[in-house]
Amino acid sequence: MTEPVANNTWGPNQRALFDRVTAYITTELSAEGRQERTNKRMIAALVGDVGELSKIPNEIVSPIESLQHEMYTGFLALFSMADVVRSTEYYFRRCRFGGLPISRADHLRNCCEMYFDRIVQFRDRMKSSLNAAQRLFPEKNFYIGRIVKAYDKAFLWEIKQRNRVHHKGRYEDKYTDQLAMLQLLEIGTPEIKDYLSSSGIHRTAVNIWVKKVRFGADALSNLLEQVSELVLNELPPLPQEPAP
Repeated sequence: MTEPVANNTWGPNQRALFDRVTAYITTELSAEGRQERTNKRMIAALVGDVGELSKIPNEIVSPIESLQHEMYTGFLALFSMADVVRSTEYYFRRCRFGGLPISRADHLRNCCEMYFDRIVQFRDRMKSSLNAAQRLFPEKNFYIGRIVKAYDKAFLWEIKQRNRVHHKGRYEDKYTDQLAMLQLLEIGTPEIKDYLSSSGIHRTAVNIWVKKVRFGADALSNLLEQVSELVLNELPPLPQEPAP
């Protein structure tokens, strides 16, 4: 999992929830015997020793501890996914496949589909984390249905595109179509480049998509700020956990 890095796109509630999550994880890792098991797992994973990894016994935890772990690591994954969505713009901006069988149309289409996937993955992680919090504290109200509905409304188009790609076929728009047709024409009619430039069309499309990704990442960040505020207000201090 990519480790999230706090940046200037985070609001105060996101920072506060992130600090609480890391405080919980630090407390858990310092428990007796847990640090040693964690170190052994890390070493075995780093050197690729699957056999040694399988010899390390799993820790026996209570259902409450398991839910705590699921909730806090879920929120950590949520922050990580927010960073991943925002970083998608750099994949659009880098198309360096000279000499490789990857066309500009393929590059653009793959980046679009990756962005749609990330939007849906964030939704799934958010819902999973809030569900864990609700199961852990059934007397609280985390407004899961309302939050997911707001997310679906904000990213209706992206979610529809992702589902279409998943169930029907590749993503298409006027830029991917133009680039695909030019790719074929350039094979048999090289002089077409004097009239239409695939690099120019690709550059135009990339600039448009970078703006879309930034707008989507900002909208996602604003929603995450509201979700973080709700969680902080509803989440009571847990045993052996520093109060927020």
